[in-house]
Amino acid sequence: MQYHIVMIPAVGSPELEEELNAFLRSHRVVHVARQLELVDNCPSWLFCVEWLEGSPPAGPKPGPRAKRVDYKDVLSEDDFAVFAALRDKRKELASAKERREASAGARQLERERRAA
Repeated sequence: MQYHIVMIPAVGSPELEEELNAFLRSHRVVHVARQLELVDNCPSWLFCVEWLEGSPPAGPKPGPRAKRVDYKDVLSEDDFAVFAALRDKRKELASAKERREASAGARQLERERRAA
């Protein structure tokens, strides 16, 4: 097991983000832990990537992609209406979860800033 640690400022850094993404694409990643931390009074994302040395990256095999299914053509009108409502609800719940996590991270940073 190998570890790769990356710090990216929360305000963003396209170069560092691309460097991390390139690393993730080119290695067999077992786990990624991420945490929002205050580093030198700057909120930053810390990533700890656990990866397997000598293993090819996982992922789809090169070649033609499978044809996408258009559920509007496959499902009846009533079934598609249910499918669309569930899909929209899933997106709404995922968005709400992301907002809660971001808010919790900001509160944690503020507590750490006050404690410092």
